Amino acid sequence: MTEPTKFKKKNFKPNYASTIYLQVIGSGAPGAPKSLFLFTDHCRYLFNCGEGTQRLASEHKVKLSMTEHILITHKSWENVGGLLGTLLTLQDAGVSTIAVHGPSHLETFYNDTKGFSLFNNLKVNYKEYKSNEKVIEEGPIEIEAVSLVIPSNTENFSSQKFENHENTEVDKRLALSYICKASPKPGALLPERCREFGVPLGPLMGELKKGNDVVLSNGSTVKAKDVTEPTTSGVIFLVVDVPEKSYLPVLTSTEAFFKHQKLKGCRIEDVAEVVVHFTPLEVVEEPEYQEWVRNFGPATSHIYINERNSCMGSESVHKIQYKLNHLYPPSFPILKDIRFIVNNNEYEEPSSVYKKRKVEPEEQVEAEKYILNNMNDQFLSFTCLTYHIRPLNRFDRSKRIEINPSEYIKECYSVEDFNTSYCEAVNKVEKSKLSFSTHLKEMFPYFLFLGTGSCIPNKTRNTSGIAVFINSKSTMLFDCGEGTYGQLVRHLGNASTTKFLLSLSVVFISHKHADHHIGLIRILLARKKALENAGLRVSKLILLAPTNILYYLKSYSKYFEPICDVFILFSNELFIKEKNNSELEEKIKILKSFGIESFETCFVHHCSFAYGMTVTVENGFKITYSGDTMPCQSLVNIGLNCDILIHEATMEDDLKEDAKAKRHSTTSEAIDIGNQMNAKYIILTHFSQRYAKVPLLDIVPENVIIAFDNMVVHLSDLPCLSHLYPTYKLIFSEDIEEILKKKAKRNNEIK
Repeated sequence: MTEPTKFKKKNFKPNYASTIYLQVIGSGAPGAPKSLFLFTDHCRYLFNCGEGTQRLASEHKVKLSMTEHILITHKSWENVGGLLGTLLTLQDAGVSTIAVHGPSHLETFYNDTKGFSLFNNLKVNYKEYKSNEKVIEEGPIEIEAVSLVIPSNTENFSSQKFENHENTEVDKRLALSYICKASPKPGALLPERCREFGVPLGPLMGELKKGNDVVLSNGSTVKAKDVTEPTTSGVIFLVVDVPEKSYLPVLTSTEAFFKHQKLKGCRIEDVAEVVVHFTPLEVVEEPEYQEWVRNFGPATSHIYINERNSCMGSESVHKIQYKLNHLYPPSFPILKDIRFIVNNNEYEEPSSVYKKRKVEPEEQVEAEKYILNNMNDQFLSFTCLTYHIRPLNRFDRSKRIEINPSEYIKECYSVEDFNTSYCEAVNKVEKSKLSFSTHLKEMFPYFLFLGTGSCIPNKTRNTSGIAVFINSKSTMLFDCGEGTYGQLVRHLGNASTTKFLLSLSVVFISHKHADHHIGLIRILLARKKALENAGLRVSKLILLAPTNILYYLKSYSKYFEPICDVFILFSNELFIKEKNNSELEEKIKILKSFGIESFETCFVHHCSFAYGMTVTVENGFKITYSGDTMPCQSLVNIGLNCDILIHEATMEDDLKEDAKAKRHSTTSEAIDIGNQMNAKYIILTHFSQRYAKVPLLDIVPENVIIAFDNMVVHLSDLPCLSHLYPTYKLIFSEDIEEILKKKAKRNNEIK
């Protein structure tokens, strides 16, 4: 006897949804991504995927794992910079297939990343649109793409079709908006009404539930409308992106939008419920755009995802920074993207060694302005702003991010022995400051750690990036993982980030893995804009990198935005000392103009063309950086007697075999390399995101420092920071307990 076929409920997806809402992931604020999440019962959609989308989604538990469609509006880094990281995250979550919709060459971008990213288990289907057409016709949401394009001669514009689809320049000018319609939802079956009409339990009720009329055994007809609640009509909403002012004539003449604008005479049932604008602020403020918005009428709500917003989206980074700031303010200053503060009181510190810090009045004023500006339906966005479409409850502001410094500090003091440990750390720091050597009193160089985690960013640690302030005029980056620009804005604020970009002269990329360079394009574009806005010539940034990164950058420049005119690549291999290269002297001369006296690289043991390096700045201070590597003698050789070694410490010590297999270092191995090269100070970074917020060490030597995101290290801080480790362990005690449990479990499995 054959078994009956089992119905797999999880694969059944009706063509309607009971719950539909829009949720902002990235608000588009300076340094924040642009991204919008569309939730339905059975399918998820993501509109645009700016750099940092995955990190915010993870922190706020936005479940991207059921995402089936990613829709891109325009070919710019602001819209696609987080695509690679998000696809990798979806693959890790077990997603096997996803569709990416948008302008042409998105597939080219994806294929170019395969040289440094592994997509073994994820099939990506690319669907490119060059004229108005249906994007998605099945499922709970029907989506139509509306193309806006400005030909070379902007006087002869068209919003429908254009010639020479293979023309790269024309493709770059294509912008897509999306008209979305939720399928009508059949009314719920009313069992009591069915009984009144004599409908028996069974298949007939199923047909009525589907909206079909039925004939009973006595010959009478029962109409579905008589035994069900009224059908919920389909709701229309729009996602719009008008990248530049030159698109406005196209926008205002596009008939596809007229059908949903009340003042253009559309049917009442076709008026858009809500319009989400990815349009930049300078375009939104144009009278033509404002008039276009007014044509939707007062019943339509609007959400703006652009640089006018101020919410960068993360509470976690503030929570950690406030706790660390309480411990040692010089290295952990309060971040500059504060907008919402619950408790604005100054928090007390048990020692007067450091200045107390309260929220500056202008920060609170800015926060109040932001709240006042958002108390209407012309709503500026923030992370987790939600618009409920079905049921139609509209705006939900309850998840607005709030910062509560006093509560964070109370959490520290709720841990047993924290106060004692804190006071001991302060005393040791005071004593250390009395024994400074002369060279540690110099202002430069100093360091800002922007990303201290490995592989995929999480809410605690971003991917690799270190800003080095060489002198008052020149800065440098060691690696540039996804979100590096956002970290700069979060730490420095907008104005100081611009100042940093104007001084940025050199970027070193250690190897081709994405977590070390995927943020580079955003830095290049932001630097170019900063120079142009300042009325300065766009000088070429010196990119010290493996040559195999160049193909990816050239391809992006060709098909998306021009970037190859803003940098010049010096191959890392040129600076290997053993190689006699006539170009070397010329390159060093250029680097000297930026305060770099010498620069040397070596191959390290990680992937092909992975490099470590050592750089000596103009005052003779020598810095060695490992990039990613397992213990490497070549690195020891070039770093001998350096002042600072910054070394990756991806794995815990009891995971030595895992570290070896993945060609990384453990914490103790990194410290040992520093001892072999006689480094005066060792800073550990690049910690695995799978483990605790702070690595587990039995003893931390006085010259070893644990790096955190948003940590500033001046030379005068070097003798102090190692004394903080015991208190770190108490601040992150829950994480330490978790890592100890994992360690015990591994030991039991071995036994």
